[in-house]
Amino acid sequence: MNQAPVEPIRTHVAHAEWGVNRYFGFAVPDLLRREESLAGLLALAVRGRPLSLDEQRVVDDIAVAMTLADPRVWPLKLARLVSSYGRCLPGLAAGLLCLEEARIGPWTFGAAADLLQSLSEEAGEPTVAAMLAPVQRLLGGRRHLPGFLVPFRPRCERLQLLREAVIARRRHELPWWAAMEAFIAAVRQLEGPEPNVGIGAAAACLDLGFTSREIAILATGLAQTEFLSNAAEGSRQRAPVLQRLPDDRVRYVGAPPRMTPRAQVGAAKRRDELEKR
Repeated sequence: MNQAPVEPIRTHVAHAEWGVNRYFGFAVPDLLRREESLAGLLALAVRGRPLSLDEQRVVDDIAVAMTLADPRVWPLKLARLVSSYGRCLPGLAAGLLCLEEARIGPWTFGAAADLLQSLSEEAGEPTVAAMLAPVQRLLGGRRHLPGFLVPFRPRCERLQLLREAVIARRRHELPWWAAMEAFIAAVRQLEGPEPNVGIGAAAACLDLGFTSREIAILATGLAQTEFLSNAAEGSRQRAPVLQRLPDDRVRYVGAPPRMTPRAQVGAAKRRDELEKR
């Protein structure tokens, strides 16, 4: 029986050679000599093309500004819960597993980029006046805007930090950042939800040439510090309260317990034996 030829899997990621390792075609010593940052390596991992050192600093700014590692915030509490049994990496994995396509967390930065692109295309130009009508239709037909909503406080401090960094690097007049600012102004004029760091990171990454899916993946990679910090500390603490809830805090709601026919026969035999004694 003739078998179909197996198509080889080709990779552009890396190659281990005698005396040197290569990453997307670049010799690792060359990357070290040019002072490649961790953010630069993450960006290279996502899109397979390098950033300039100045562009890497923008990704560094995003990584720092977006940091929110409070373990009370879902899904960070999931990483904390799983790591409480003493192992760090399962906690890290559990937190990251729930992010893809989620409506909260760094994966939504990609959806925010999609939203900004579609709105800008509809508006035609990055001005508040041009965006008012499409934003009004958007607010009327959607309950959730990716990159918007700031719970329990008036403004997103992370977005403000990122804005200051973008202005300091003189990137605030680039097309997507300018479009984002017009978008935010239009939403506020129509009394919509407040923007968060997701829309800012999306705009900054679009100006770096990333696609929306690449932005979602990159943002999730940048957020690993938030999950790793909680998984590392959780695995050290091994908090008993996370391993098992106190019995007085648990209440069963459901059908009463039932016995299988075999178990009922066994229980009847045991009762008979006890009565004979």
